[in-house]
Parts: sequence; structure tokens; C-alpha cells
Amino acid sequence: MSESPVEHFEGCQCWVCDDGCPCLLSGTAYTEDRLLKPQFLHGGLPIFECHDACRCRHSSCVSRVVQSTEHFPALYSRSVEDEVGLGLFTSIPIPRGSYVCEYRGELLPHDIAVERSVTANRHHYVMIFREFYQPDPQDRGHITCIDAAPGGRPIPFGALINHRCGSPYLTPIPVRTGCSVPQICFFANRLIAAGEQLSYDYNDGNSATVELSQKVCRCKSEQCRGYLPAGR
Repeated sequence: MSESPVEHFEGCQCWVCDDGCPCLLSGTAYTEDRLLKPQFLHGGLPIFECHDACRCRHSSCVSRVVQSTEHFPALYSRSVEDEVGLGLFTSIPIPRGSYVCEYRGELLPHDIAVERSVTANRHHYVMIFREFYQPDPQDRGHITCIDAAPGGRPIPFGALINHRCGSPYLTPIPVRTGCSVPQICFFANRLIAAGEQLSYDYNDGNSATVELSQKVCRCKSEQCRGYLPAGR
């Protein structure tokens, strides 16, 4: 498990950033159309973007996607049936590989995140996200914990995305922009039609084996596990 001190990255001196840019430790993640490449969308690679300390121009650098917009346009929330609460929808199609939104909120130590998720009322908005890049099964990974609505603050779009077992429409991926603390960002892993509810598997980034909670899952997917992932 890693909750290391924040490391700030040096900026590049590129005029045009490509796979040789020192900021892009995993290579160029985006196409010229600013869509996420398949090897990042499905290959589990972390994303690095250029940042304010870099010489490259914000408007023309293809590696600056998440920082360029708060979320995909035309997102909206509405109530979902079966006591799910609110859900997030799109009024226009979202192309595969598009950046949709970020899970924004207060960064927490892991023990505080677990405590809040256990003691919260019926709904809580604590994400515990683990990154695994080593084959060691004992490695608990780098953990990022975010409370999207501390103290009853307004709920951001990222926290309104509901769970779907097995075949969700979004993939959460860590994106690092100028420092070692990642932003957890959602990308479309297929073409999403207008009017569809956005979803992701709450187990994404946690482990290959799903540990289930005691909360009944209402996703109605054909791959539904019956209960939500424990997420610790």
C-alpha cells in the first residue's frame, strides 16, 4: 500500500510533445482527436499529462486532455428507479475513448476513507481506488481515497455514476498532471448513445477477485453479482 508524500514533476522543454516527451512516462495516451488510445483504455496503463511547468502550449499539446475541460458536454442527472437514487446520463452520443468526467472531492488517508464509508448514512460518496502495476499478489497497490461530498457539499458528476457489474460503459483511470497524486478520471470504453445511463464497475482498479459487500446490487446487468463490491 502506498500513501507517499506528494512528488511534484519537472516540466518538459518540448515544443511538440510525442512519445519522447519526459512527462509522458507511459507514452502518448491520446490520439490527435484527443481520444484515449486502446492500450490505455484496456491495458491498465497509467496516464501522465503535461502541466503548468512545461514549455509546450496548453492549446496545442495533445497530452493535455483532462485539464482542458471539467467534463464532457451535455451530461445531466435524474432519478433512477428501484431505489438507486440519482444517476448520470448523456443527452448526446459519447465517442469511445472520450474523457467524460473526474471523481472530484476531498483526498483522504485510507483509514479515514474506510471509517467514513462504514459510518455514513444510506448513501456515501467515498471512492477507494487501488492501482496494481506489479505481479506480486501481496502488493496492495497505490491507494487513492476520495470523498466526493464531505460535509454535505453538492455532489459532483463523477459521484453520480452508478455501478454496473461486468459490462459498464466507463473505465476509471488514474491521470497524473504535474504530481504523483492521481486524478481518477472516467473514459468511455464504447460508444455511448444519447439517453443512456453512464456506469462503471465499482471493482475497477481494486483486484482481480471481487470481494462483495452486503449491499444488494440493482444494476440489472446479465453479469450482475447480486451484491455491490466491498470496495476496501
